[in-house]
Amino acid sequence: MLYTQTYLETLIADRVEENLHLDYKAAKALDKANLNKTKDSISKDVAAFANSDGGIIIYGLKEDVSNRHIVSEIDYLERIDISKEWLEQIIQTSIQPRIEGVIIHPIEIDGSKQKVVYVVDVPKSNTAHQSNDQRYYRRHNFNILPMYDYEIRDILNRTKHPLINLMFGIKSTLLGNERVYELTVMAHNEGEVYANYIMCAITIPKRCLLEVNGEVGNSAKTFNLDNTYRDVVDVDLRGMLEPMPIYGPARYVPILAKTVMNLRNEIKLNSNFLEEINLITWVVYADNASPSTGRISFTDIPQHSS
Repeated sequence: MLYTQTYLETLIADRVEENLHLDYKAAKALDKANLNKTKDSISKDVAAFANSDGGIIIYGLKEDVSNRHIVSEIDYLERIDISKEWLEQIIQTSIQPRIEGVIIHPIEIDGSKQKVVYVVDVPKSNTAHQSNDQRYYRRHNFNILPMYDYEIRDILNRTKHPLINLMFGIKSTLLGNERVYELTVMAHNEGEVYANYIMCAITIPKRCLLEVNGEVGNSAKTFNLDNTYRDVVDVDLRGMLEPMPIYGPARYVPILAKTVMNLRNEIKLNSNFLEEINLITWVVYADNASPSTGRISFTDIPQHSS
């Protein structure tokens, strides 16, 4: 996602509430006057995201006095006092083990290079991370809670299971005078072990889909995809039309660690997905791993034409 001042203003205008994947912090959260307390707070917040499901922390948004989970205004920082490099160093040196893949996005306010808001993008981790106070934390809704022993062991077991994330693309094809769109889905095994079997439940607003079996309306439709394939074992030549392939029994094709597999699907879209901010949500089941969830806006999905 592209983080801009417009993005921040939209969060304020739409009164977007904090949640499991989103946290707001005012400028004073990066106060250098009480450095030890600030280190404890930063490391606690970032580690809790990594120990849970990942998410973003926005430093430089002031919460509403009547509802502290909703922001009321931009509370920018002075880059000369609080630099991206300083914040990055705090995160990398106060959390053990170091979290890989943390990205800090500076947002310049009103075109000034000195007025900034920092968006810290924290990935879900495959191990448990300890904050500067030598404790382990996780997120639960708006709150950060200490972790029980079994929760720490559950995180450590993530390396024993595949970790499947979904990647999307939109294929645009011109047929005559009409442009046809198709959603492509790929499974990325980000874990350290291969996945024997996966099943993905992908939910898409019906207003984004071409009409399917007369189904219309503003509700959603769920598509179930998996990693089963059927090989062509013979060809039927008895018909008067084109030869028809004969398929063998279905089999699972494992997804190796750190590899991507295209999932066969025929999800046809109409042009409505271009006109509105529509979200795809999904749940992925892989072997004995805990189900993983995610969502993405159509506006963040890359398109390619053919």
